[in-house]
Amino acid sequence: MKFLEAKRVLASFDGGEELSFLLAMSGQSEPLDVFIRAHAAKKGFSSVSRVLPFNTLAQTLHTPAREGEIEVFLLFPWDLLPEADWRSGVPAADQTYEALQRSADNTALLLRARPKARVIYVDANLPPLSLNHTFTRAFRTHLREIMIALGATVVDEEAFALPAFLEHGSPVATPHLGTIAERIVDCALRNPREAGKVLVTDFDNTLWQGVVGEDGVDGLHYGPHGLGFPHFIYQTYLRTLKNHGILLAGVTKNDPDLAVAPLARGESELSEEDFVAIIASYSPKSAQLSELAAQLNLGLE
Repeated sequence: MKFLEAKRVLASFDGGEELSFLLAMSGQSEPLDVFIRAHAAKKGFSSVSRVLPFNTLAQTLHTPAREGEIEVFLLFPWDLLPEADWRSGVPAADQTYEALQRSADNTALLLRARPKARVIYVDANLPPLSLNHTFTRAFRTHLREIMIALGATVVDEEAFALPAFLEHGSPVATPHLGTIAERIVDCALRNPREAGKVLVTDFDNTLWQGVVGEDGVDGLHYGPHGLGFPHFIYQTYLRTLKNHGILLAGVTKNDPDLAVAPLARGESELSEEDFVAIIASYSPKSAQLSELAAQLNLGLE
């Protein structure tokens, strides 16, 4: 929806049922207003949104939700991780993964404590968090996956405009104002999305670099350096999900004893005890998932 179309929709709208909600974001929300009201009007509603004063999102997350109020959070990476805020400049020193993870996890816990909130996450580019560019890219993926685990609607980076954000605090790119506004209205009208309860992962070339049956336990890579670094990030992400109450399960085409041997060494971020179930066999993955669902007494949906 373009601006002129939004104005035409509002000019011809005679009013409808009130749609009242909180739009919580850290940047300026004014450019979104006409588009939000227009998309609500197209669905027969009169939008009455409450917005936060500029830069008070963090304070809001520490404040209990108003009883009965619908909350729609429009979040960007720096809302989870203050070190990633472009307005603060590039961090003066390399950040450790563990410190950044603690910061992001703490914010995620505050969001999880608001189970009725609807969340939209814009997967925007991060400023360099380290001289190692792979580190920054990997942590950006980590933030995205945290949001997915929380049940957020994820929007690609094109919706973010760095120049506008730095100049007047509005983070949404002008061509995407209509799209983001439509997502906001859709979120306000639907029930909160349920986050996932179980995550099922493969092992070879997923938890670690390599195939245990071919490379042997000593030939695998999963440490925080070299070939193992992406798998280290993945394992620490799974550990975070487990700490947030999501169950971990594994399916792998392998012999049962060989499949868990790398986890038994005590050198990786995860151990066999972190998984509620591990299905290791040479059956198709579809059959393994069915077996897993039966073992956990869960429906395949």
